[in-house]
Amino acid sequence: MKRFLSLTALVLCLSILTSSPIAAASPAFTDISEHWAESTIERFADAGIISGFPDGSFRPNQNVTRAELAAIITRAFDLSEEVSFEFPDVDPEAWYYEDLKFAVRFVPTHQFAVPGFHPNISAHRSDVAATFVLIKLYITGLAIDMPTYEEIGQQVRDTFRDIDYQVGYIGNPLFRFTWLAHHLGIMEGCPDGYFRPAWGVTRAEVLTIIDRMLSE
Repeated sequence: MKRFLSLTALVLCLSILTSSPIAAASPAFTDISEHWAESTIERFADAGIISGFPDGSFRPNQNVTRAELAAIITRAFDLSEEVSFEFPDVDPEAWYYEDLKFAVRFVPTHQFAVPGFHPNISAHRSDVAATFVLIKLYITGLAIDMPTYEEIGQQVRDTFRDIDYQVGYIGNPLFRFTWLAHHLGIMEGCPDGYFRPAWGVTRAEVLTIIDRMLSE
């Protein structure tokens, strides 16, 4: 039996970007010269979407945190629909609080045994996959005719070698979002055949995904 997924119901071996306020103009980051994402980083900084750290660095190879992910998607995609939330680990005075009002619907929390948003831990690839799947569907209005859980599970297991998929429960959202991320061309996995859902995603990689999505 097919399941129909609409945007309102529900994303590489590729962080955000900043724990500080948005920059007004492109800063001279001290650590991006000759980096593979240098031009992308500079364009996002010029647009006032990202900034770096007080020491002048951008830290492109540092894993993005969940708070950073929330902030960057709000700014990059100009999210404007505010959602109320209450997390025991989110301070209303936190630098990312205002951005989280608009991003919270896109950044999953179902995977945590302890309630909270967990803003300061690295966003796993599975978190990033889910986030960008939801954003793409939200922006484009796409409606996906979803395969059954069994079909999704088989396709994911045939595509990726991770033990998370080989022994995991096919009804877990991890399977659906991995399938959607791959199906929509948002995240392809690694050359060795692994998706590595529990790994982090770097600040440069997040920018690259967003840049590709905005260019479509």
